[in-house]
Amino acid sequence: MAEAKVSLGLDSKELASFYDSNSSFHVEGGKLLLKMMGVSPGWTVYDIGSGTGLLASHVAELVGPKGRVVGIEPLRNRVDIAQSRAKHNLSFEVGDAQDLSRISDDSVDGVYLNSVIHWVPDQLQAIKEAHRVLKPGGRLGIATASADHPQPPGIIRARVLSRERYRGYSRPVKDRPNPTEGELRDLMASAGFQRIEIVMHKSSVETRDEKALVDFCEAYSFGNYLGHIPKDIQSDVRDEIELEFGQWRTEEGTVRMDNMLRMIAVAVKT
Repeated sequence: MAEAKVSLGLDSKELASFYDSNSSFHVEGGKLLLKMMGVSPGWTVYDIGSGTGLLASHVAELVGPKGRVVGIEPLRNRVDIAQSRAKHNLSFEVGDAQDLSRISDDSVDGVYLNSVIHWVPDQLQAIKEAHRVLKPGGRLGIATASADHPQPPGIIRARVLSRERYRGYSRPVKDRPNPTEGELRDLMASAGFQRIEIVMHKSSVETRDEKALVDFCEAYSFGNYLGHIPKDIQSDVRDEIELEFGQWRTEEGTVRMDNMLRMIAVAVKT
């Protein structure tokens, strides 16, 4: 059976726009990460994998006029939306978490990756780059799902695509692996960080209906949730996933997944 790879080319203006309007789940988790990092006025902060710039815009308020925030994002469609939020202390660039060579050594107060690290092919390299650019005392923040606690959208997709009629098609896209808590701690330590704190945060994702939840998964994954599936059966797969998502329907008709566990990790460069 063939295997489909994660592709940046599956993103579109429509997916980027949908994510911009429906990403509160990730933004709110990101705010908790920033609080744990202790982001303060005057800081220089890099948001790696900044998406459409919603969280970076919030950080720009935290660091104030004497601080600076730079968002680095590989997807051009998302950077284009983020540019509408740019201001004197907030800018956005197309770039890669694994190569921060544009940034000088020991020059940054904070670096964070919010719901990003599992998309990065070489996670250790990305964390090493963050360590390099941080000043002594600078802080790295990472928020991500944990492999110890798989989340329902991925479980449901795998279940549907294991059914007989879909077995002749490409396997579902392999997301870059979410690390376990132990693996994330080891990655940070291997990159040179010594003071590491990791907590588990429980949150919820809620959409107006099952279709909107699939749309969210597609937008968040920049088309990689279902984009590897042949077009002639994609609607059937979507229908079956939506049917499975119905188990989380509320009395009000929305779909709400509670107990979505994420790791919030902060490490200090000594």
